[in-house]
Amino acid sequence: MTTGTSTEGWRARDAGASARLGGECGAHTVEVALAIFMFGLMACGLVQMGYFTANSSRARQAQTEAQGLARERVEAVKTAGYDAADSMAVTEDYGRITAGREFRRQTALHEDREVGAGMKTVAVTVWWDGGKRSCSAQGYLLKQSQEAATDSAARTAAASTGAPPSVP
Repeated sequence: MTTGTSTEGWRARDAGASARLGGECGAHTVEVALAIFMFGLMACGLVQMGYFTANSSRARQAQTEAQGLARERVEAVKTAGYDAADSMAVTEDYGRITAGREFRRQTALHEDREVGAGMKTVAVTVWWDGGKRSCSAQGYLLKQSQEAATDSAARTAAASTGAPPSVP
């Protein structure tokens, strides 16, 4: 019994496979490769989206913290009062404000003679990200006369004890 050459057997088998695949030999491999490539592209897009979302979240958190530091300083200067405010005009370098992040804060005071005597502007600027980003807050201080300051202190003391303020 003679069988044909070995190449004839392979040709017959390839012809049968080609007929089963609709006449397109190797099309299945190309489709699988294309699907893997498309899934890879989607995965890269998702990783980039996650990276940008995380960076955006950190940036917003740092900005919120910096705005809080600026407002906090404006309120501290206002609480100290008009006469003590000049001593609070300082620059706090990186690492001296909070332990968690690197912030630099500058407090500046300007006497507003145009608006009226006895008024100061408190301007606080906070930098972070190595000085690339910043935010600021501003407030105003009014100089009170000695009588007004004493009267205000008496009202505050009376309010804390529950007694009515004394009338002069």
